[in-house]
Amino acid sequence: MFDKLEIFQLAGGMARHAGARQNVIARNLANTDTPGFKSQDISSFARSVDGSSDTGLRASRVGHLTDASAAGGWRVSDAGGGSNAPNGNSVSLEGEMVKAAETQQQHTTAISIYRSAIDILSTSLGRR
Repeated sequence: MFDKLEIFQLAGGMARHAGARQNVIARNLANTDTPGFKSQDISSFARSVDGSSDTGLRASRVGHLTDASAAGGWRVSDAGGGSNAPNGNSVSLEGEMVKAAETQQQHTTAISIYRSAIDILSTSLGRR
């Protein structure tokens, strides 16, 4: 019943985006020493919601599109901007750790939004 409320959909989408981005960051970190590996990232949640990013095709279910299903429906693209190591690898441990911290903050924010919405809903129903 309450899953149709926009605030819950927004908080859920934000949490799913954080999980998908954390997956991409973990893959980058796992391939830190892989020759020729290019660092990847997904577009920000804000850009995905406002429609300003070119997300292309979106997966309607897991396994529908290979790139999209790996990142929960968000397009994975080369992060770029980093300097390549002599072996052609572009993963920066420091950069990935900063992205991981930002992603953790995004997930925490999504959970806080969800909890606040539950509290407001409970209060409005007189259950607090």
